[in-house]
Amino acid sequence: MLRFLDPMGWWWAVALAAAIVLYLIRPRPRRLRVATLAFYLAPLGAVSDTPWLQRLKRLLSFVLTAMLLLATAAALAKPVLAPVVDGLKTAVILVDRSASMGAVDGGRTRLAQAIDKARIQLDALPPGAAVAVIAYDRRTDIVVPRTTDRRAALRALEALTPRPIASEDSRRSAALALAARLAAIEAPGAVWECTDRAAPDDIPSGVAYVRLAVGEASNGVNAGSNVRVNVGIAACDARPLPMDTVHQELYLAVVASGACTATADISVDGQAIALRTIAFTADHLEERVVLPIEPGPTGGVVTVQVTTPGDVLACDDRADLVLPPPRPLKVALIGPAPDAFLQLALAGFSADQIVVQAVKPEAWKPDLPADVLLFAGWLPPVWPLGRPVVMCDSPQSLAPLSVTLLPEGVGVDSPRTADPGHPVLYGVASPRVTLWQQAVLGADSGLAPLWSSAVGPLLMAGDVHGARAVVMSLAPGKSERLALLASWPLLIGNSLLWAGQPARESAAGRRCRTGDVVAVRGNELRWADGSVASVRGGWAELDRVGRWTTDGGDSGSAAVFSADVSGLKMDLRGAADHATAGNSSSSWLSSSSWLFSSSWLLSSSWLSGDLVPGLVGLAAALLLLEAWLCHRRGIH
Repeated sequence: MLRFLDPMGWWWAVALAAAIVLYLIRPRPRRLRVATLAFYLAPLGAVSDTPWLQRLKRLLSFVLTAMLLLATAAALAKPVLAPVVDGLKTAVILVDRSASMGAVDGGRTRLAQAIDKARIQLDALPPGAAVAVIAYDRRTDIVVPRTTDRRAALRALEALTPRPIASEDSRRSAALALAARLAAIEAPGAVWECTDRAAPDDIPSGVAYVRLAVGEASNGVNAGSNVRVNVGIAACDARPLPMDTVHQELYLAVVASGACTATADISVDGQAIALRTIAFTADHLEERVVLPIEPGPTGGVVTVQVTTPGDVLACDDRADLVLPPPRPLKVALIGPAPDAFLQLALAGFSADQIVVQAVKPEAWKPDLPADVLLFAGWLPPVWPLGRPVVMCDSPQSLAPLSVTLLPEGVGVDSPRTADPGHPVLYGVASPRVTLWQQAVLGADSGLAPLWSSAVGPLLMAGDVHGARAVVMSLAPGKSERLALLASWPLLIGNSLLWAGQPARESAAGRRCRTGDVVAVRGNELRWADGSVASVRGGWAELDRVGRWTTDGGDSGSAAVFSADVSGLKMDLRGAADHATAGNSSSSWLSSSSWLFSSSWLLSSSWLSGDLVPGLVGLAAALLLLEAWLCHRRGIH
């Protein structure tokens, strides 16, 4: 079936009228008086033709000119040719609109190329066949329900744009299952997926599946000025330094799709603080950078921008992080008579790191103004809900914490460590520690052991009732090697900072991936570029890259953060994968699967595809032929 994408291009065929006028006009021969005809008769005799042959030559010249003009007008009308698929009653176009489909290949995005292929497939449908359009990234949308209106499907396809959201295999599987259910409403049905990803492993039964693939067939990178490569930020976060509430360090992971050289520009509030050049090779396509940063008195915004020549995707090149204003951690020390060694460990912190306020048990109330509650030898009647806590020498059980006291105590030499990389144990030399255990700790849920002895856990950490908690049962005064080692103040400081980290990070706003649906306060969500989105029911989808705030006081930032998107992994199996799946009852699929073979439907350029390059070549050939005949052979 032949279709013209831009029929207005045929208006250029009116130039054929000018050629017709020139062909019909016969200039009258000029009369000249000469002294002799001898010098004219000899050349005229060499090229003289009969009248009918002269008319034939002129007609040939006119035909070539007309064909040249018609071929040019046809090329401007953008014709496409698709084979007619008989018997198909339902076609579902499944469009991948995730971030990688925004990559620019050959001057056009992959999504635009995929839509062109889908448009050609639509022309192959027989009259009366139903069409549906589904788009997916991390969310699946039925863009056009099942309809016989081809124009509505085409308009919906042309209106689709890539979203800077990384897709996931589970979301793709769910979208494919939904498309298969729609295609099976009226059999025989087919699913046409427009994507740059490999064919799925599991294809739904009962329908035919065709992958209209885009993107390069391999991810090799060749040297030269036209190298197409992508470099993006796979992870970025600002984290506080251990035992430090003022300075922070920036963690950055950059991924490339091929060998290249990239530049990472890091700034705080628009002031450049670092410029790193990263060289990627074929064997080393990921680089991690750790950089110390210092926020200003009121915090700041860290901006990371990655650039490289020939980058094909821009949405993964930038990340913004909001830093909270530096302030000391406020700790409420609650207990009748805190241990002297505990007070000594707390006294070693400067006022800009940790501020401790002593509170008597009788003054206890759940809403004490503090970032972390430090209980020493005393526990409240009920666990404080939603409050970060650190418990030292717990005298009794408090749900979900269970405490089994050891009246005599147990000496522990080098406690067993369940998770040496836990932040609470950062810098703590566990093998060198010798301590005195006073109770065996346990928990129904939330708390996990960090230190254990032969009798049971003595140090636990985890989340309890929506907040972090650290529980320890040891006597530093009775321990041989603990109180006077650096491990003791490090253990206390790490516990306090780790427990209070979520509360301090909340002042910096949320650091999310694009596509996340977050609970926010207010009615409007405003992005840094000035665009505004509505908040519905207290929820908002983060559908772009950058910083955002709400009129309810919430704030944060969003970035793509996907190694698969930044790496733009290519499918080595080619760009015309296809598959069919069905059961014994689908006789049409078993007998007519040849309709969906890549060799017949997708890769036969003489039968289907864009005819513009062929028409342009035809026009050029006609122009050269006319020039050769008229100027070289003297046909005029």
